[in-house]
Amino acid sequence: MAIKREHVWEDGQEYKWCPSCKNYVLVSKFHTVNNRTWDNCFYICIECENRKRKNKPQKCAADTWLNLCRRVKEHPHYIKRGIKVKITRDAFIEWYLKNWFPRCRVDRINNEGHYEIFNIQLLTQNEHNAKARQDRLDFLGIIEPEGKRYCYTCESVRLHKEFYTKKRKVSKRNPLGLDETCKKCSREKRMKHYYEIKGG
Repeated sequence: MAIKREHVWEDGQEYKWCPSCKNYVLVSKFHTVNNRTWDNCFYICIECENRKRKNKPQKCAADTWLNLCRRVKEHPHYIKRGIKVKITRDAFIEWYLKNWFPRCRVDRINNEGHYEIFNIQLLTQNEHNAKARQDRLDFLGIIEPEGKRYCYTCESVRLHKEFYTKKRKVSKRNPLGLDETCKKCSREKRMKHYYEIKGG
């Protein structure tokens, strides 16, 4: 687990420390992780992540296996629902290497099921994020009308124009690349964090 290191602001732009390239990098250069970290960003920047994973499927397979096992043992969401890893390490790695492609993500086809060979698939990051969002909306019983999007922070349905667009979020399910949080909530979160740092 990476040590928490506060973001810095320069000329109105927010930067996050990347322990891999040992430099402060724009927050927009990090993958988002669906609020699984304190700042909703992956621990290393996209460039370092790509360099680390490129052409190393064996390492990806081993790391992914460890992450799955850790997730079901430590994350409250998985513990509460009793989700388990019901596949051996060797079987998982064999399956992963046969289906691997750069920057793939392991996803459970049925989110109520366990990590088992017949219930896992590999998706792109965008596909994984889109599916996770839709699964969450279904769980909450929320239907997004045409031209509108649900903001998880203020828990309200807003017009598309009230969300920032991000190129890295563009996918078949999100062709406009809309952010998960509306502009108002995003600004409030960033300013709150900024003043906490400034005040500290």
